Amino acid sequence: MSYDLNGEPGKALNAQDVNMVMSAKSPEWKARMIDGKQIVLILLACNTASNEYYDSHFLNKTEREAKTIAQKISEAYPNITVIAPDGYVWAGEAPKTGKTKVMGVQQTTDKEHNNTMRGGFVTIKNGKIVAKEVRAYDPKTQKQKVKPKEKL
Repeated sequence: MSYDLNGEPGKALNAQDVNMVMSAKSPEWKARMIDGKQIVLILLACNTASNEYYDSHFLNKTEREAKTIAQKISEAYPNITVIAPDGYVWAGEAPKTGKTKVMGVQQTTDKEHNNTMRGGFVTIKNGKIVAKEVRAYDPKTQKQKVKPKEKL
């Protein structure tokens, strides 16, 4: 666990850290955890559900042998369903409202450095991926490809 300048929990490095940070910041989270009630945690941090990705900035491949942080959270706490991206999350301005929104997910692999066009959000329960919704985004064309959520 890392802490911010005020001594508050900051960067969560594992499932227990996530619970500690969320419990400290959200009374509702803490109460639901104590009662064992269902929680849906949506992560928007890039690659939190990726086992492999290619970093085009540093020109290297990252591959996890173990489970992703999204899987670890869901496995450690069966009452938590995690929805997380399997690629780089792109945010931008919505044309009609001008508000910031998620444009989509750019998935990259060692074989497909630019974009697989299969990036999206996966749903994880008990450490297992149970569904995926493709929300692929191409930053070059600024277009999104969306497919209905598939159960796996």
